[in-house]
Amino acid sequence: MRFQLNDHVRVKPGVLLQETGEPVPGWVGQITEVPADTAAQIYLIELDAFSLEQLPEKYLADCIEHEEIGTSYYFREDDLEPAARRDTDEQRTAAQERLENITNPLEEDDLDRATVSEWIGAFEQSPLYAALTPEAQESANVIIETFAEYAFNYPGYQPDDWTVATIREVCLELIPRKFTAEIEFFELVGTVLNQFFGFLAESNRQKNAAAMHREIKKIAPEIVRNAKDPRNWGMAKGIMMQAMGTGVDLSDEHAISDFMASYSANMARHAGLPEPGPKKQSLLRPASGNPFVNIARNETVRVKYPDGSIRDGKFKRLEDDLRAGKCELVR
Repeated sequence: MRFQLNDHVRVKPGVLLQETGEPVPGWVGQITEVPADTAAQIYLIELDAFSLEQLPEKYLADCIEHEEIGTSYYFREDDLEPAARRDTDEQRTAAQERLENITNPLEEDDLDRATVSEWIGAFEQSPLYAALTPEAQESANVIIETFAEYAFNYPGYQPDDWTVATIREVCLELIPRKFTAEIEFFELVGTVLNQFFGFLAESNRQKNAAAMHREIKKIAPEIVRNAKDPRNWGMAKGIMMQAMGTGVDLSDEHAISDFMASYSANMARHAGLPEPGPKKQSLLRPASGNPFVNIARNETVRVKYPDGSIRDGKFKRLEDDLRAGKCELVR
């Protein structure tokens, strides 16, 4: 290996960020992880304070959208060159804290998952769940958990605090903007939540459930309309929807990489920039015998469920589903 743990390196000119296709603006950082397999030649770089202050605009927006703290990044060995350190530990820590406050203002571990799990388990034993179609039952768990996560991560509501306003924000804004799936999935959102909130009302589990049950009936068609409209999509979803529209299998990592390379080349042409070479594409995580060993708990990952729906979220939230085989890792 050319580099060692704790070496300071600079990213060479011309390297592009995989998420947005933007050129890396001369990042400098410290190697905090070296490949266990010397043939992999992939290193994790902790960015220095000055690099954190000049994150590209689109990349920072992607970090904010996914609430992912972009303080470290994986690069190939041939993307890097030796460099002198430019910051102190104190400067780096301060820059990391500022970025964390921007990208992840809420403490996600505080969501009351025990209540959500209890409600879902009881719902699955109810006649209202039995009345759902097999397709709706297959997607019910994902839909309810996604609703709970978005309700907490953005408006900041625990399950006991959900209101009609929560329903409207999550179902009409957040899910259409952030969740990548075929339109058939969004047609099931209103159906599933209608039955779920009806169950919560009948069983007196949630004080606002009856009002939410009435509201979801009214807005179900609007959920589908909003999800269809590209003007409502976030940047990451927009790119993935383009990939899906061209027939890319979002569970195929190589297919996504090929699409992103083509997408980046098109963006470069439109911007009048040189097209990136194939070896300049940066990486997210190196491969490993254990598919999850190198995934940090707070890293944003994309998974695909058997119904075809695609979900982005923190690894710590999706780990149980991944290990149980309920979904597969897309990236």
